[in-house]
Amino acid sequence: MLWLIGIVVAIGLPVCAILGAVAFTRSRHLEDQLRRVSNDLDLLRIQFEHVRRQQEQPPRAESTETDEVSSEPPVPEPEPVADQSEAPMPEPEAAPAAAMAAVAVDRSASIEESLTSKWLVWLGGITIALGGGFLVKFSIDQGLLGPGPRTLIGLAVGALLIAGGEWLRRRPRERQWAAIKPSYIPAALTAGGLFTLFANIFAAYGLYGFLSPLVAFVGLTLVAALAFGLSLLQGPFIAALAIVGGYSIPILVSTGSADVLALFGFLLLLQVAALAILRYMAWWWLGWLTLAGAVAWTLLWLIDPYAHGDAPVQAAYLLLTSALFIFARYRTPDDAYDVTPSWSSLAGLPTAIKQAWVAALLVALLTFVLIRVDGYGTPVLIVLGLLTLLWLVVGRREAVFDILPAVGLALVAATLALWHLPSIVSLRGPMFQFDGESYGHLIGPVVPPELTTFVATSIVFATLLAVGCFIALWGARRPGLWAGVSTTAPLVLLIIAYGRIAWFEVDFAWAAISLGVGVINLAAAYRVARYRGHHGMDAALGAYAVGVVGAVALATTIVLEEAWLTVALAMQLSAIAWINDKLKVDGLRHVAVVLGGAVLTRLAFNYAIVDYRDAGLPILNWILYGYGIPAVAFYLAARLFRRQRDDHLVVLLEAGALAFATLLVSLQLRHLMTGGDIIGDYRFTEMALQSIAWLAIGYALYVAQGRQDRLVSRWGWRILTGLGTLQVFAGQVLLFNPLFRWGEPVGDWPVVNLLLLAYGAPALLAGLFARQAGLRGQGRLATAAGVAVLVLLFVELSLEIRRGFHGPVLYGGFVSDPEWYAYSAGWLVYAGVLLVLGIWRGSAALRYASLAIVMLTVAKVFLIDMSELTGILRALSFMGLGLTLVGVGWLYRRFVFPPTPPAPTAGASAPASD
Repeated sequence: MLWLIGIVVAIGLPVCAILGAVAFTRSRHLEDQLRRVSNDLDLLRIQFEHVRRQQEQPPRAESTETDEVSSEPPVPEPEPVADQSEAPMPEPEAAPAAAMAAVAVDRSASIEESLTSKWLVWLGGITIALGGGFLVKFSIDQGLLGPGPRTLIGLAVGALLIAGGEWLRRRPRERQWAAIKPSYIPAALTAGGLFTLFANIFAAYGLYGFLSPLVAFVGLTLVAALAFGLSLLQGPFIAALAIVGGYSIPILVSTGSADVLALFGFLLLLQVAALAILRYMAWWWLGWLTLAGAVAWTLLWLIDPYAHGDAPVQAAYLLLTSALFIFARYRTPDDAYDVTPSWSSLAGLPTAIKQAWVAALLVALLTFVLIRVDGYGTPVLIVLGLLTLLWLVVGRREAVFDILPAVGLALVAATLALWHLPSIVSLRGPMFQFDGESYGHLIGPVVPPELTTFVATSIVFATLLAVGCFIALWGARRPGLWAGVSTTAPLVLLIIAYGRIAWFEVDFAWAAISLGVGVINLAAAYRVARYRGHHGMDAALGAYAVGVVGAVALATTIVLEEAWLTVALAMQLSAIAWINDKLKVDGLRHVAVVLGGAVLTRLAFNYAIVDYRDAGLPILNWILYGYGIPAVAFYLAARLFRRQRDDHLVVLLEAGALAFATLLVSLQLRHLMTGGDIIGDYRFTEMALQSIAWLAIGYALYVAQGRQDRLVSRWGWRILTGLGTLQVFAGQVLLFNPLFRWGEPVGDWPVVNLLLLAYGAPALLAGLFARQAGLRGQGRLATAAGVAVLVLLFVELSLEIRRGFHGPVLYGGFVSDPEWYAYSAGWLVYAGVLLVLGIWRGSAALRYASLAIVMLTVAKVFLIDMSELTGILRALSFMGLGLTLVGVGWLYRRFVFPPTPPAPTAGASAPASD
């Protein structure tokens, strides 16, 4: 008998709501007609009053000369019907003050009306409900009546309140008022009565023990069903009361057994009833309450009464929840909501669409949790497949849901990526052993038995998404999106499975699988290519073409190691650029941004490079292809993408090409100097070579930027030149100067030695910078580069003199008198050369530099030579300095500032000639 009552309640809850909707349809239509008639009467009354006031207004007195002369009253003539556009506008006399007064009165009246007709009414309803509860409590405290009479009296009071609310709603005057403005009094009485019924049934069960759990459950359910039915007549507040009361029933009434099927079956029927009412009455804001209850019950069950095996029922409940929220707003394809979701259009979507999307995302998250809690059981995985299939069907039928398959792919990928894989115990033994070493592996199963479920799940979902999205793209609003999911799903799931099982080791079997995926994508691309030019099919063709390139690149990566992974990705980038150049699909540019950023991050910030050891030949080593191929690939991709549009993608690719080219040169120099050991010592010779390389690349970019102003060239030459200059002056001139610390020998040959690399070559590049900057009119840069040239040549001259006296090792040793004299002589010669060049070229900067060196030599002679030199060298030093100073003065007088004779004055005679 109890099971029969339970079945009646389970079926009766949604049936009562639906039949109530049908039964009260006629009454609602009558109310709508009465409201329209009342509105029409009000409009006619307003028009009548307007006409009456115009008739009562006295006509204007228009006096003419004829009226003044004639004593007879003028005969009124019928006024012609004038066009409304020519009618005079009423004069706004004293309108602002009257309008402001009217607005103030209306505002105060609206506040007063809202307070008295809405909020006080609802407060009264809540007070009535609390009064019913206090009445029950008072009867209990005083012991006036037994449990049975108390329950019956409470039920009678609740029924009378409900009947009173409905009776008041049906009164003719109340209907007239409700046709003009909403009336909340009937709903407040009804809500109080429903709460009273609910409280008394619960009291009879929980306080008195008068009712069994099943009878109390049935009674509360019937009250909720009654509330759903009454909400059709008395408004959304009653529906909200029904939803909250329905979700609270399983908490209030406990049977003592955790029956997951009965609970979630009841909750599902409650959702059906609630969403049916919301759809019929368009009260979509109540859908948030329904969704919150559905999610909350799933989480509550996981916290406490969950038992192993409950997850399939919960997963099925979540699947049906997503379906209900989608189909509650579902329409036929003829009137489907024809808007594709985007970040800019989310705010403008209807509430029902937002609820369906939020429900889908929450269901995806909870399904992921349930799969992990259940231990990846087959029933839950089947529900996951049904959920993915549901999203495929719905996304294909309504454009506003066409991203749902991508959500399904993300859910499946997350599940497989975080799958708790067991330890593989069925390892294949070695084929043979020799000298204690194992060689080869015995032939065994392709898939270990411990991973059968994982592999089968990967294959099933890759097939479902690939084939399903391929079928759905035909005639879809965005075929490129469906093709993207179709080609991405097998590749992503293959990468996850390969990483989880093979740990990214070299394996030709996985490479063959990847090539197979590429062949499938090629077949799909061939099929789509037959419909090029149709709506969105070019984008679909581009997606499948990228899938082919990606599969080949993945296969290449699987059979190769280390740097070849990035090489394959970079080559795929060039292939995508070529496809985009042929198809002109904007979506491929977004793919290229993500892929280019990934490759650039991996190569530019490759921390694993310190573990690489390569004893290969200079230049012909892994660096050549590891960085050279990506540099070429990025450059070609930038050229191809730039043909269509010069945007941030082109800047990213050009920056990547520059970064890889710079790293290629720097790492090749590193390999040359350390013999393949990337983390070897950073010696002075390598420092000099790196500085030359950076400055040379910077100069090339500076020249290119002068021909065509590109963002990468503009900032590239600044960064590389700055790094090279900093290393030259801070490192080579100051910190690691061979004069100040022990280091490498600078070489036995004069001039052609390490000093020429460290100072002469940078000086030459600085001179090129100064010349190019002067041609462009960039005076500050030209001056700075010129100063760098002079300083570097001075340092090299001084160190060459040091090398001439001390040999290849400049550090340490006594400075002899000839060496002190050689410095003075060398500096004076250098100053003289600069002065001659300055006079010849008309350069004041060179003359100033010459004078600076001369003054430095003067200081050196007087501060050092006077105390350190002895004998003939001291005399020669001073004599040479003096002759030099005299010669400098003569050169300035002869070529720079020659004396000019004064202009002859008037009347003066010319000087006599010899």
